[in-house]
Amino acid sequence: MAAHDFMDYDITDATNPMGMDGCIDFNHSANAGLSDIWCDDCDLTAIYNAGYASSMSRADFWVASANAVILITSNDELDLKDTFAFGRVTAETCVDSATRLPEDSSCNFVEDVFLNRMDMTWTNAVALLGAHTLGRGSINFSGHDGIWVDTIEESIVFDKRYYEEIFRRAWVPRNLDDNGVPQDFTWGNRNGPGGNGSPRFMLNTDLCLAFDIDTTRSPDNAVFPCCTRNDLIGNNGNQCENRVDGFDTTGLTNHTCNPYLPDDPRIEAANAVNIFSDPRTRRDGSQGFSNDNTAFFEAFREAWGIATTNGLSGLQPLTQTCDTFPPSATPTAAPQLPTSSPSSSAPSFSPSKGPSRSPVKSPTNAPSNQPTTAEPTTDFPSVSPSHGPSKSPSTQPVTAHPTSASPTSSPTFVTSSPTASCIDAVPLFTDSRGRNRDCGWVVDNNRCNRFAHHCRLSCGECDCLLDNRVCEADGDCCSNICLLGQCSCLRGRESCTSNEQCCSGNCGDGECRRA
Repeated sequence: MAAHDFMDYDITDATNPMGMDGCIDFNHSANAGLSDIWCDDCDLTAIYNAGYASSMSRADFWVASANAVILITSNDELDLKDTFAFGRVTAETCVDSATRLPEDSSCNFVEDVFLNRMDMTWTNAVALLGAHTLGRGSINFSGHDGIWVDTIEESIVFDKRYYEEIFRRAWVPRNLDDNGVPQDFTWGNRNGPGGNGSPRFMLNTDLCLAFDIDTTRSPDNAVFPCCTRNDLIGNNGNQCENRVDGFDTTGLTNHTCNPYLPDDPRIEAANAVNIFSDPRTRRDGSQGFSNDNTAFFEAFREAWGIATTNGLSGLQPLTQTCDTFPPSATPTAAPQLPTSSPSSSAPSFSPSKGPSRSPVKSPTNAPSNQPTTAEPTTDFPSVSPSHGPSKSPSTQPVTAHPTSASPTSSPTFVTSSPTASCIDAVPLFTDSRGRNRDCGWVVDNNRCNRFAHHCRLSCGECDCLLDNRVCEADGDCCSNICLLGQCSCLRGRESCTSNEQCCSGNCGDGECRRA
């Protein structure tokens, strides 16, 4: 529900940008099913009215509730508390907000919503779509039936399995011959009659993150209909050839979905899927995946922080104590800076008291990452551990980005003087879409994650750039790893020489280990 709220943000609409404002058009088909979560008789609404309505806005509550669900379903591994800031103003009307949501037919809609309107990167978009690892599609709401992962048990665990599934299976189109049901992808064997009643599926907007399937956009490379893997053999032969839900996929063995070309702008999305899935070669030479969610979790934390604060000012970070005066009433006009912090008498949000409709506990054991079929071989590059010693920044960024504190209304610039190696772009630089920006805008809008290389002084990254920053060479990055133009890090069991090189921040005995 929070995602359907923040995905209507449009940075190009100065009059009504919308965003995370606690307002959804529940009557629109794009939001079908959400009225079962938020309604007069719904459990989540009752929790809000009983304990939180007097102390926090509905918009703040929706973000806090989503954070709680992620914490619970990730087995307490992903705590988004440090991305949360309060002070959002609830909008009572949001006309046409649903028309800004992405459709499910191609990555053109992902690009339009996440990159063009929400001002995010492909990596941010891929991270947010990883939330599809939770829950299921309903034929009664979206028209898409099934789960994105392998089992019902896995569909209530928040982890990187969604990305693994993109590579594990021989995905083929279904419903191509039925105009009454939206087209998507599925994989053979257990999806048809006699299965367990929960077909696995991927939307076009899922698979287009890794495969070029939009023939109208790149007719020379894209293939559709296609099968993502032609090397998997099941009980009924090649899995590209199975008859799926009435659609004959005979011949798709010879129509394999192509990866993006190296110079395609969407290669950033494909690389992100590969990094988040974290493929590993087993001792027997077969392809598998690690159990390390670090790369995905850190990228999701960053993207979530941006998405839930886009376009907002006057937000205040959480405090660790509640011993001052109570806050003023939730504002109804433009956001204002609260004059005090919450008091001990005001209810505080606790992830352990999340909505009762959410799972009461997460599985005691994370789902097995062992595939039921042969594993794919990908052509995406992997991080090489053969880099020199890393270094740490001399100063921490002075503004909040999603991996640290939340943004305040008046970000402070560092006071150190520029040097030959540490200056801001003067007076302007141009972003990827040709718009003039300055470092004041970068700081005010919490965009150091994208533009720290232009604003090293203002972002407090004079000595080196933090993880996920744009880079040109290894030496630009604190990790000393610049991969495909982005500062990267090493994951579990990769060779390391310092803590800064590891995504977990823990290098022990020459290998990256869990934090």
